[in-house]
Amino acid sequence: MLRIALQLCLFLALAVPGVAEDWVATRLRGTAEQMVRGQWIPLQRGAAVLDGQSVRTGADGRIDLTRGAEVVQLSPSTQIVLNEGASKMTRIDMSSGMITADVERQNVQHFSVQTPYLAAVVKGTRFSVSVAGDAARVEVDRGTVQVQDTINDLVVNVVRGQEAQVSATEPLEVSGPGTAAVYTFEGERVVNGTANIAADDSGRPAHGIANSQAAGNSGNSDGGGNGNGNSGNGNGGGNGNGNSGNGNGNGGGNGNGNSGNGNGGGNSNGSSGEGNGGGNGNGNAGGNGKKD
Repeated sequence: MLRIALQLCLFLALAVPGVAEDWVATRLRGTAEQMVRGQWIPLQRGAAVLDGQSVRTGADGRIDLTRGAEVVQLSPSTQIVLNEGASKMTRIDMSSGMITADVERQNVQHFSVQTPYLAAVVKGTRFSVSVAGDAARVEVDRGTVQVQDTINDLVVNVVRGQEAQVSATEPLEVSGPGTAAVYTFEGERVVNGTANIAADDSGRPAHGIANSQAAGNSGNSDGGGNGNGNSGNGNGGGNGNGNSGNGNGNGGGNGNGNSGNGNGGGNSNGSSGEGNGGGNGNGNAGGNGKKD
């Protein structure tokens, strides 16, 4: 009978989900506060931080929150909200500052950090998340962190020594040693640092360089491509468009700009343009059209 009772107790212990431990403030320095009934009050060492509770540090403050073997360290000028789910599921909503988390390898994807720009889903690791200005960054010291660009719907696994950054204006980009396989939420691989340029298995553009969009002062495209920018060059039947500078189209290409050259059956349009070898030159002043 005693053996049956012990077996029944063991069965019940395994069948009933465990209750998550509380996060406890084990180390405090400088200004450390928690939100209680809508007001910020000092956080005391040994106090439990409960589900949905906000915690923050001042410019001189640091907090270590501990749950079993797991530790979350808040750096100065950091604010978070702890959200607890069943079976030790934890989500930290972070609005500013920097945290460093050291979490156990058990229970894959039981811990995540949410920022306005990215989410870090932990797979057993030590990592840091920081929010500054209009950008958020994740740095991995050990293990692997899945980083989600919640603005552009991108995802990547970041490993030791790598870091990922997302801003309000720039998509997810991973830097550091090794490769980074960035995917859309639909499972399509894209070039690291872009939101919609399809990539092959090596992470390079899947369809070659058909178009080169110059965000700066020059855009170059060879072999039937297009170059757009302040100074654009298109060689081999390509098109070069520029606000100022030179647009060169060689071999049946087109050059458009304030100063444009079209060689070999090309067209040149601008304030001062020349078309050589069967080309056309159109300009407001000094525009010459030479034809063999």
